Amino acid sequence: MDMMDKKEKNMKRTEQWKQLTFGQKLQYLWDYEKWILTVIVTAICMICIGITIYHNMKTEVLLRVIVTDAQSDGTALAEQFRAYLGATGEDQTVEVDNTVVTNEENSMVGGASTMKLTSLIAANHMDVMICNESLYEQFEKQGAFLDIREVLGEDAEAYAEDIVGDVICMDAEKLNGIDPISPYEKIYVAILVNSENRENAADFIRFLEQ
Repeated sequence: MDMMDKKEKNMKRTEQWKQLTFGQKLQYLWDYEKWILTVIVTAICMICIGITIYHNMKTEVLLRVIVTDAQSDGTALAEQFRAYLGATGEDQTVEVDNTVVTNEENSMVGGASTMKLTSLIAANHMDVMICNESLYEQFEKQGAFLDIREVLGEDAEAYAEDIVGDVICMDAEKLNGIDPISPYEKIYVAILVNSENRENAADFIRFLEQ
């Protein structure tokens, strides 16, 4: 009799469960089976973290470039520089950040972008910055750039006429011929003081100047 009662109860619960909406099922699980949801969510988070760590271990970031006021996503720039380096591995990447906008008409937009840029530089998350004159002057005062002459070594002489302060100043046509990404006539190409890929950053200058 007890077995029949249990069977009937289980069948009744199954029928009741089927009649619940998706939201009601979630609410039921949350009210009565929180530990199950906790285990599931924890497992999903651990899997995601594991995948991210594994991906980062396999990926070799050759260079991180930030282009302010970018007019493209930088894919062409990244791929052509990879080719220049002779990088053929699928896990060898060049990252181009095109999310920083310096809006002189909207101080809130410009201010937020400057804060983001400052954070990226402070976090050692960028190697090269391509920007306009005003942004170059702002960060140059903060000592954000390496002396381009030291980074390029003997090759610096070949680009002497383009060197301004610690950076390279060139016609944007050189960059836009590779990838129509910059809205400026002149661009300032700087290697950041916290760069973790200095040799490739120097090669990036040579790549643009070729």
